[in-house]
Amino acid sequence: MFRRLADRVFNSSTEQQNVNTLKNMGFSEADARNALQQTDGNLEQAANILLARGPSTQHNSSSAPARDANRQQVEDDELQRALQASMMTTSTTTPQLASRNALPKPAPKRKPKTAAATNAGKAALTRANTPPNSAHSSRSSSPAISSHPNVKVPTKLSNKSKEEQILRTADRLKSSPSALDTLYKTLKTLQSNPTHPKFRRIDQTTAGYQKSLANAPGAEDLLLAMNYRKSNGHILTLELADPATLYLGISALEQTRLTPEYLYGKSLQQFHKELRQAFHSADNSAQEAIARSQHMSKLPTEPTMGGAWIFVNFEGLEQDSQYKLKRKFDADDTLGDALHWIAGNGTEILTKLQSGEWELVDGNRHPPACLDVSNASSRTLQYIGCWPSGKLIIRPKSSTNDGMDAQQESQQPSHARGLGAAPMLD
Repeated sequence: MFRRLADRVFNSSTEQQNVNTLKNMGFSEADARNALQQTDGNLEQAANILLARGPSTQHNSSSAPARDANRQQVEDDELQRALQASMMTTSTTTPQLASRNALPKPAPKRKPKTAAATNAGKAALTRANTPPNSAHSSRSSSPAISSHPNVKVPTKLSNKSKEEQILRTADRLKSSPSALDTLYKTLKTLQSNPTHPKFRRIDQTTAGYQKSLANAPGAEDLLLAMNYRKSNGHILTLELADPATLYLGISALEQTRLTPEYLYGKSLQQFHKELRQAFHSADNSAQEAIARSQHMSKLPTEPTMGGAWIFVNFEGLEQDSQYKLKRKFDADDTLGDALHWIAGNGTEILTKLQSGEWELVDGNRHPPACLDVSNASSRTLQYIGCWPSGKLIIRPKSSTNDGMDAQQESQQPSHARGLGAAPMLD
């Protein structure tokens, strides 16, 4: 309705201009309005209609104002009724909104307080009321310890006695034989020459330290227990070469060198050294190259269809792709064929296996079981359980593995693989 009112005001001003234009052309006001109404306000068409009518258009001039007046009155009445209805609707809606806003809003529901939130609040209150000058008192009065009085918090290693620090850090070095040997040499040198400048000051950024000690667990802790002090973030300086402390450190390292872990680690180091020499021996020896080619000539043809992969890994070098061997074999190929293939990569490897210094292990069994390379050479890969999937591991023979072999023999009947594990029929 308001839009109609706005359109009406705009149209009325335009219509009056058009009427005045037609009046200036010589037509009466009634004829001009009538013509404009017939043409929807088009001035040009209204002028054409009036010109076509000529003087005959004057007979309706008396009735046109009456019709215009009636139409104008009807529109005014409708507009007035619309305005009154709009005012009544607004006056009715406003009290309803006011009464709705005046109603009290429901309070938001609170989540129930959990036990964890309650304990967290108590802990925060306890920390706030604890004096900051005593770290020990704050630990002893913590809610966790007070609620569990039977639980004992372990003492830090730095707070233990000097003897216990040395014994525990030396024991941690049993899995790092290189680091243990380096520290043993250092302490022995200081014992014989306490003023030796090379070992009284240790720079942790040097290549030697990074290679042998940086990644060894317990190495730095042992040096700190031996009265070394750290400065500038990477310098270890010996403050006091105490003979008793040096003797205790050397004795602890000597005991660690007798552990099975250290002994096997040393044998593994020697194993890796000899293995690298075996792999690269053909580079400088024509005789080795000829021997390898002879072993390779005894191999059966590698199957292109239907064969199975046989993998050979060397213990401790599983992540080094240079020392990973793989080849396809048929089910009726023998363990001897696989040994010729291994010897084709280094004849010294086969020699070590046959002498017993190294051992060949079936990695598909759990726990891994050793294979007798002498007696099982004529057996097929399927018979010994290495086909259709074979994972062989070559590792050094050691006293640690001897104990494992006894356990494997006791478990072999339940974990045997291949055709050889099937019971014999009467």
